[in-house]
Amino acid sequence: MDFLNNRMFLRDLLKQADIMNTVNGGVRQTEFNVKKIGDDIIIEVSNSSIAPEAFNFTINKNELLINVMHFENAFSNGHPMMYPLFFKVIVIPYYVDINKIEATYEQGIFKLLLPYNKNLPKTPFTVQVKNRDK
Repeated sequence: MDFLNNRMFLRDLLKQADIMNTVNGGVRQTEFNVKKIGDDIIIEVSNSSIAPEAFNFTINKNELLINVMHFENAFSNGHPMMYPLFFKVIVIPYYVDINKIEATYEQGIFKLLLPYNKNLPKTPFTVQVKNRDK
């Protein structure tokens, strides 16, 4: 295929370059901070130049995925244009109660609380072995 003679390809390529130039030239860097308060972990994520709807937080097994996507109203071949601005994978420590992770949004900052699992054993214990040959 001769890419230089393909008008659709060139138009989409130039549109993407224009948007990426605008995004990279007009979007602040996403702020990311991790704090430990007592036994709990607080993660703060913010970017004042991006709409809150662009932020996505997903838990997959023992990982927290933080994703920020820029959505463009322009359409390319009938599809909306999306560009990743930030992506981070955090391994959730074993002592965090995954079922109680929660997120809040206040004054332009997302705060994710990773609470300590209070049901963990306080002291070491021995695991009993079944069917051990003597």
